[in-house]
Amino acid sequence: MTTHKQELSSNLASAHRYIRAVAGDRAAGDWYFRIALETLAEESSRICAEGDVRSRVFRLVNDVVNACAPAAVRKGLRDEDIATGVPPIRGMECLPLPTRQLLLLVTEARFSVRRAAELFEMTEGEAELQLAWALAQLRANDSAEPDDHSDPDVTGEPATVRRTARTTCAAPSFHRELGAR
Repeated sequence: MTTHKQELSSNLASAHRYIRAVAGDRAAGDWYFRIALETLAEESSRICAEGDVRSRVFRLVNDVVNACAPAAVRKGLRDEDIATGVPPIRGMECLPLPTRQLLLLVTEARFSVRRAAELFEMTEGEAELQLAWALAQLRANDSAEPDDHSDPDVTGEPATVRRTARTTCAAPSFHRELGAR
């Protein structure tokens, strides 16, 4: 396998994990990823041999999610919350989709704040403000009293999404990266 194909393969696997975390649901993440692969097959020029393959792969999966996610999901609501009228109380799903994407790019996909900001066509300062707001939201949600709707067994949401966000956002390395710009 050529170096470019190896790099593409590695980044697609990483993007698949990322898209599942963004979606907050394995089936939805797999669906978004399948659409990204179909798009890549039809528009291979989106990821050319020259340039940063990693950034292009993640831009592609973000473009797919942004184009396909329902409006309520982009605002930070899940389908079941809309159907039941129960707002999300805890976890990543309370964050608007662009903020969730930015946070997961930095924490899970290990993009620097600067590179993640470039993908979203914002300044590094704007990205840092969104990340700080997201962390504050997650901390506030963690300190809220749990109720039946926040129990992963009741909602069916994978506990690993919440646990990953909490532990990663609280990790000293994440705070060092924010402060190290």
